[in-house]
Amino acid sequence: MTGGNWSTAKRPTPNLSRRTSQDEILINRMAEAAVDNAEALLSDARLLMERGSFGHAFALAVLAEEELGKATTFWLTALDKSARLTRDGKVTLGGRTYEPFASHSMKQTIRLGPPFFLGLYQPIFTLGAFSRCL
Repeated sequence: MTGGNWSTAKRPTPNLSRRTSQDEILINRMAEAAVDNAEALLSDARLLMERGSFGHAFALAVLAEEELGKATTFWLTALDKSARLTRDGKVTLGGRTYEPFASHSMKQTIRLGPPFFLGLYQPIFTLGAFSRCL
């Protein structure tokens, strides 16, 4: 796994400077670029799928999903005014440091994790079993 385990992210260094307006612009541009990359990858995946190259199409779809995870990380960084982007491309967000350019598991979890877990718990909420446990 490239980039290490995202769940054991390192604590940020305490001497991070305040975020500037240039940082804001850069963070938003990186999010937009990641979405643009995802759209291009999905477009290519569709073409490959139409030609019967399902394995390659799937691989590009996974890469597109990771690009959306990267975009989500940058959008969360833009929303959290205490978040920081380091010179080496890492993001300090919510008191932890993440690697949106390197950690595949982090990007996949950010995109796929919440819908997956909400899907697991949906039957509990639908049946009202959760309220009986409180």
